[in-house]
Order: sequence, then C-alpha cells, then structure tokens
Amino acid sequence: MSELSSIIEPHWPQNDAVDQNLSVKLDISNPSSESIFYSYDYLLNRFFQTIKQDIPSSNDKKTSSKKSSIPAPKLEKKGGKKILWTNFSQTCQSINRDLEHVKLYMLTELTAEGSLDGNNNLNIVGKFNSEMILTILKKYVQEYVTCKSCQKSNTTIYRKNRLSIVKCESCFSERTVDQMK
Repeated sequence: MSELSSIIEPHWPQNDAVDQNLSVKLDISNPSSESIFYSYDYLLNRFFQTIKQDIPSSNDKKTSSKKSSIPAPKLEKKGGKKILWTNFSQTCQSINRDLEHVKLYMLTELTAEGSLDGNNNLNIVGKFNSEMILTILKKYVQEYVTCKSCQKSNTTIYRKNRLSIVKCESCFSERTVDQMK
C-alpha cells in the first residue's frame, strides 16, 4: 500500500508559492502518467484577468473612440447665400479622412456647390445652419469612419478594385462602403 500511496502522492514544484487551486489527477493504471487540472473558479478568474490585460476597458483614454473629439462645425455667413466652414480641416483631421472625400460627401448630401479655399476652409453656396451640417457629419462618421464590429473610429479608408474599403486598425475588420456619386 505504501508503494501505491507514493504513486498517488502529487509531485509539487519546488517553488514555495504553490497554488491551492491546483489539483493533480493520476492514472493509476499507468503510474508514470500525470495530468494537472485546475479548479473551475481558478480558470474562470484567470480567463477574465487575461481578457482585461488583452482588451483595455472602454474607459481607458488610450483606446477611447474619437467621437467626442470631433469639433462642432464653425460656420460664418459670407454674403447672402454663402457660408464658410472655418474649422473644416480640423474636423477632417479629427476623423482621419481626406478633405476632398469629406467635401464631396457633404456637398452631395446638402445638394449644394462649394469649394475649398487656401486655408482649407469649405465654402458652401446655400443657406445652412450648423445643426444641419452636424447631422450630415454624424451620418458621414457613422457610414465611413466608425467600425461596425467594435464601434471605434480608429479606421482607414482605401480603394481596391473599384471598391472603397474601411479597415479598422483596432480589430482589423474590413467592410466595403458605398461609392459617392
């Protein structure tokens, strides 16, 4: 019996910090086989700790989306039917998009004409208020900037075989988006 008890006796590591959640299961028919099993609670805690390390929380400032950092459009009246969007370049930089792409979308949605001036301000012909511009800008961000998988705005847009593709730099998902006319 003492020979059997020495086989069943677990062989613990020499380290003083032995985990109490560790259990050893031996196959009695094969004395040289030894398998280590962990308790369910230990594995569950270890899983959640690993998840927290790999995926930071949404409250973390490093990974928070840029939705809150999009500046509100600053519009100035320029004559009777013209407006000047003075912070257009800062808006495009905050959403990481090309000026021409955002300009084309905004003018198409507003069904208006417009152009960029030397300071990268957008001149729009028509009477529009900042709420209308902001609504269309939010629609643009939802369609062309925000990742559909992880809801982050850390994306890039590129063309491949006549398709425009939005690629998320956080979760690496890709999706096609509609062409602008």
